[in-house]
Amino acid sequence: MILPSAQGYLFQEWLRSKVRSSVDTPVFPRNKEDINSYHESVRKFFESAAGPVPQYDPLQAEIHQVHKRDGYRIEAVSFPTFAGLRMTATAYVPDSNAPVPGVLAVHGHSMHGRRDARTQIQCAALAKLGYFVLAVDAFGNGERSVAIPGEYHGGLYAVALWLTGYSLFGVQIHENYRACDYLASRPEVDSTRLGITGASGGGNQSFYSGAWDNRFKAVVPVCSTGSYYKLVSSVNCMCETPFALANKLEQYDIFSLTAPRSLLVISAKSDAFSFRYEDARETLKKAREIWKMLGCSEKIAFDPLPIKHGYPLIARERCIQWFNRHLKGIEDTKVIKEPPVNVESYDTISCYPTAVVSQVMTMPEFFDKKREEVLPQNKQVTAESVSKIFSYKEKVKLEMDNLSGTKFVRESSPAVATVFKGKDGTLVSALCHWPDLNFKVDEILIIVSNSKEEISQKAVCQMALVNNIAVWAVDLPGLGEGRLRGEYVGSITSLRACYMLGFPLTGYWLSLIQSIVDIAKKEASKVYLYTTEGPATAVLVGSSLLEGVDKLVVENPLASYKGTNVFTNIPSEALIQNILTEGDIPDFAALRAPNNLSIITPIAGNGEKLSIPEMNQIFLPITDRYTSLGRRDNLRLIGEGEAKSTLSGESGFKKCF
Repeated sequence: MILPSAQGYLFQEWLRSKVRSSVDTPVFPRNKEDINSYHESVRKFFESAAGPVPQYDPLQAEIHQVHKRDGYRIEAVSFPTFAGLRMTATAYVPDSNAPVPGVLAVHGHSMHGRRDARTQIQCAALAKLGYFVLAVDAFGNGERSVAIPGEYHGGLYAVALWLTGYSLFGVQIHENYRACDYLASRPEVDSTRLGITGASGGGNQSFYSGAWDNRFKAVVPVCSTGSYYKLVSSVNCMCETPFALANKLEQYDIFSLTAPRSLLVISAKSDAFSFRYEDARETLKKAREIWKMLGCSEKIAFDPLPIKHGYPLIARERCIQWFNRHLKGIEDTKVIKEPPVNVESYDTISCYPTAVVSQVMTMPEFFDKKREEVLPQNKQVTAESVSKIFSYKEKVKLEMDNLSGTKFVRESSPAVATVFKGKDGTLVSALCHWPDLNFKVDEILIIVSNSKEEISQKAVCQMALVNNIAVWAVDLPGLGEGRLRGEYVGSITSLRACYMLGFPLTGYWLSLIQSIVDIAKKEASKVYLYTTEGPATAVLVGSSLLEGVDKLVVENPLASYKGTNVFTNIPSEALIQNILTEGDIPDFAALRAPNNLSIITPIAGNGEKLSIPEMNQIFLPITDRYTSLGRRDNLRLIGEGEAKSTLSGESGFKKCF
């Protein structure tokens, strides 16, 4: 697929329209005198995205093993960062009688982290050239993975951190700062001559940590930058997802914080959509104006190379040349050849070479710790709590536009291709099924799921039409026809995009659902809402915000954020940012009372359907509230055994709708 659907494309453009569009976006300076105030504004937004600076743990490092090599030695070392986290690392220490420049090497999305052969080669070669190199494992990778020897850290492990108000992006910023503390503390290192580099995810870390920490005098991100304009609509990792920065800033704003220190950006001429060298070139062109105003244009360079995504030899040698110039003062313009080195076995450079499970705090354990910290602080969930969690400032008003009749899912029941349009560029596609050709009904059932086409073939749609209820099956932005390019299942790219723009995707969804409900209310006296799959949990949690929904049926929502620290087989959209700072799912869902609510086969954190006893226990807050209001009959909790007849049987269907 070259292009997304029309709805997906318009959603992409809608997201892009919000990049660097905030009313408090800093004004790019026109002269040297404006730079300090500009940097203060940029730094303020950057600090907000990274989260509060933590209380760092005492820097008590442990050297686990040492091995001598030709011209350098290798140390497997670990040290604490904050909140009980411990960074595993490899130090490459050159033979030298005097302090040498230090380099923090941050790896990309290699599951085995710093021990990956490509990272080893770069680090050992720099050591042979006289650099002290500290290669660290990113949180959730390498020896810090749940599964040893390593795994990807950017899926549900990372999304779960949002529940407590943390982010993988923020953790990496603060941990890399602590890594720089350790690097600077080593007696072999000249702390006035520090650099940072990495490719892909490591380039992303170099970009942000290089801007964050002014101790880095030379910053070299590789294959990792372009523009937020492209990033907000493309597939990337959670570690590359800063909260609200894309709404406030562009990447050139962040780059500007590196000035007047030295910056080399290397891009591949064949790379992913979010790292296009053409975009990086324009970003650096804008950023270069800051260095020019400061009178140090020679300290910034952009090098697009004829390479694919990664950190190949030509890029590594370009980095060596840059470090030599800006950390050693060597102005030689000749390309420095990378010396040959050996790749070590994992046993040689591991902190815990015999371990079969991680010996340091993992991402799920960190989430567990933070969850236990925030939950006791919860007060009673209120309407204000719900509005806070789903904050989407702009109320979207949609207009309905019927495009054409398409097909009949049952004889004499036409399905009309419809769009709901907003003046802000929002577009929601729908299949509106009518019981007959009169197009007049007293009841409308709105269905929100992962795909309007697929849900239209389900029994719930057929049963509604049989009972003279119109069905509007809609694809919200990020779902079905509204998916962004490259996203085939779920909405994690859309979730990330909205997070980067400073608002929850789920809050945007609820606003759109409310607008569609308002339209339906003009067509029928009663409006029902049925939701399943990706949007189900958000609708259940935010159900008290929805007005005019006479009956609400939610199938397969996540039941609780308690009971596990590892979420699997659930939609990423079910993990709602910051929610645990206010309460758990049942606390929010209880606010739907006394209005009609049916919950069908809720699921646990592992995606398994709950038993009836489990469901009844977890949903006690909901049951108690309905009971206290004298409307227990308006709440139905439906287990797996009853679920099929509820949506496909006549009597079960009528109990819900």
